[in-house]
Amino acid sequence: MTTTIVIFVVLIIGTFGLLHIFLTFDNVVRFEYTKNREAWEADGRPHGFLWRPPECTLFRSTWATHRLTLVWLFKTPFWASESSICKKNLVHFRIYFIVWHIVIIGGLFLVASRF
Repeated sequence: MTTTIVIFVVLIIGTFGLLHIFLTFDNVVRFEYTKNREAWEADGRPHGFLWRPPECTLFRSTWATHRLTLVWLFKTPFWASESSICKKNLVHFRIYFIVWHIVIIGGLFLVASRF
């Protein structure tokens, strides 16, 4: 019974965390798309997780999205430092990403320790 509650809580927190990761990443990609189109093109025309510009292609844009998901965890693009909102979205993206992984890994350890 207790394990079921733990799994449920981890799934709920994980779902909200993942949604926030998607939304903040999408906001950064949308900012790049609207404010710095040259950088967006150079990055491979990435799309968001929940938002897709019409110029996106299936393979190249998806590859760019996955690559930038990792790159932006550790590096702030030059064009993002011009906007406080974009920098805030990047910070939130990084925090949510770390918290989501901690919650999921912690939940897995909790469930594994019950067996």
